[in-house]
Amino acid sequence: MEKTAFKRFKSEVGHFFRVSVLNIAFAALLMAFGLTVVVMEVVSMYETFTTDLYLIYSPVVLFVAVSAMLIGFSWIITSARILEGVEEIQDDLKGLEKEKRKERKTNAQLRAVPLESDIPDEDLTRLIVRMLSHYRDNHATINRMIYVCMLGSASIFLLGTLASLEFFQLTSTSLTFTIGPGILLLPSLLITTAIAIVSLISSIYFHRFAKVWDERIDEIDHSAALLKQTLENDG
Repeated sequence: MEKTAFKRFKSEVGHFFRVSVLNIAFAALLMAFGLTVVVMEVVSMYETFTTDLYLIYSPVVLFVAVSAMLIGFSWIITSARILEGVEEIQDDLKGLEKEKRKERKTNAQLRAVPLESDIPDEDLTRLIVRMLSHYRDNHATINRMIYVCMLGSASIFLLGTLASLEFFQLTSTSLTFTIGPGILLLPSLLITTAIAIVSLISSIYFHRFAKVWDERIDEIDHSAALLKQTLENDG
């Protein structure tokens, strides 16, 4: 096994861990944002029907907000399940690295070589196989997380835009809208847009990760098929 295999695998596990955490964080933001809009819309509906005040509320905004809450909640559960398996592998990888560092402190000859070359191939292969198994078992879930992430970013952007608009008019010849009241809502709109962009980037990273591991699994399946064919021909 190449000396760079340990560093490469460690980097992949760390990247997968960070992306999983980001997914949980943005799911929580999406759910909280949707809950905030739901409360505002429900209050507006209640005051409209119980008082003489006429407050503007939108069933469409309420539906989008409830959908965002449900998406965020399911996203948290899904991401947490993925994160749990990755975290176990990462902890074992760190434990293996820590154990080898302790051995190097008592052995001057080991300190003369890179740490990754001191990691037994069997231990590293065992962790790689666990990661492949974890990915294969959750392949469909990870693919769903990619599209949920994209949908979540779109929902965050839509909710943030609707909440920041004071006036909106769309005709066959023009599009007119104003952000308000006042300029104070502009920072919140920019923050919402930034969250949506980062969430979309997160889904793109997931997609790249999935492609890499899909290629590895295809290579393993192809090698297994060739081995089976060879054994059948020999038999």
